Amino acid sequence: MEINSSIGLKHLNHQKVYRYLYEVNSSSKLEISRGTGLSIPTVASNIVELEEKGLVLSGKSCKSTGGRRAQSYSINSTSRISIGVEILKEETKVVAVDLYGKIIAETRADVEFSNDESFYSRFGGFVNRFIDSLGYMYDLILGIVIFFQGLVLLDV
Repeated sequence: MEINSSIGLKHLNHQKVYRYLYEVNSSSKLEISRGTGLSIPTVASNIVELEEKGLVLSGKSCKSTGGRRAQSYSINSTSRISIGVEILKEETKVVAVDLYGKIIAETRADVEFSNDESFYSRFGGFVNRFIDSLGYMYDLILGIVIFFQGLVLLDV
């Protein structure tokens, strides 16, 4: 996407505002403007659009410096999640984390590993039930990482 186009510039501005908020955790429009180099009206319109998408949340009012209190904004850390699965010999663990890596849900089951269709069916059902219990639509899940316990042997 070319940055010279208005759509490309709009996307770039969205990214600047979102990344700035991600890094500082909470900020006012004025602070975002100063931190990104964008004008306050540009920041304001980007905040509105990011809020409509559920990616940014408005927070409490900032400390007054004499005028109207500024509104703070932050990333909606649970707008997207990732799933981690750990397969051990005698159990399987599943965890869901938010955008900052904070655990929002976890569970484990005594599903003993075996390299056969029965295990993979039980395993898949367990992971799918966990994901369904979270109440997230699948398109809001960034990805699933699967870890296996074991040794890797190199045939020399």
